[in-house]
Amino acid sequence: SSPEGYGDYFTYSETKEGLGGKLQTITQYHTSGLYLGVMGFNNALYPYQYGSNNFRLLTSSSKSSFQSHISGLKTDIGTALYYAVDKAVSNLENSRFPADLSKVAIVTFTDGLDVGSVEEGDEYESVSAVSQHLKSAHVDGKAIDAYAIGLRGNDVTNVSRFKENLTAL
Repeated sequence: SSPEGYGDYFTYSETKEGLGGKLQTITQYHTSGLYLGVMGFNNALYPYQYGSNNFRLLTSSSKSSFQSHISGLKTDIGTALYYAVDKAVSNLENSRFPADLSKVAIVTFTDGLDVGSVEEGDEYESVSAVSQHLKSAHVDGKAIDAYAIGLRGNDVTNVSRFKENLTAL
């Protein structure tokens, strides 16, 4: 019922009923500026979290925290690409940003094909469901712009599928 204070930066969360009667937490961000979230992945997900928040205002003081998280990510066997993108989109959908929000974007970096997401559910057998979710998602009434950057790893033998995944994302 009362916001957490971080100087002039604060958020609060409320719980609402979502699809299928499941409870979901909606986080409200109040300070205007550039918000950043990071979802690292290999065979598991490694989200950047600031307290219980998936996003944080990017400032000169928060920059080192983001850099530290990204520097701590390690490569490992397995790539849960579809699952990571889907969770990142859901995190965006479950957030409310200041009224002057002008753009929402997701940038995906990968070096491989998805080989691990199917462990999280049948909907991750192909990129199509995640692509549909990405295309239909909105954050505070704004569509999500999506960009994918792929640096093909040595283990990628199906180059056309790699390119298809990047295009779909």
